[in-house]
Amino acid sequence: MDAKTINLPDLVDATNHEQIFNSLRPKLAELCPIQPDLQYYICISSGTPAMHACWLMLAASGEIHAVLLHKPDERMLLPRQAPIREINPYTRFFPLICGLVESMIFKKRFCRNPSAAKVICGKKAGIRRNNT
Repeated sequence: MDAKTINLPDLVDATNHEQIFNSLRPKLAELCPIQPDLQYYICISSGTPAMHACWLMLAASGEIHAVLLHKPDERMLLPRQAPIREINPYTRFFPLICGLVESMIFKKRFCRNPSAAKVICGKKAGIRRNNT
């Protein structure tokens, strides 16, 4: 397995989600081309909380096809807990994250007033109600 480090020299503010996305996307296209016979693994443990959020959104929306891994600080490990764990953004514990086109379709189908609804609409009725 070849390990690669993604460096983002043009990233000025590692807490700015928009800058992170704009820096990550070209690197991902270069380092992780979509190939059906390859499985990519991305360890998201290093970096800022904003970077973690970007990795989760990219994976949950399907923009990147990779297994996300997290290596918690050893002091935080419980007895017999694996030192590395997979983060699955498709479990019921994560909100539904859609791309722009999918979110527009979702709003038209499920939100009472699609023009006033925010783009992020969760699966639970209470969340949808608060976003309309």
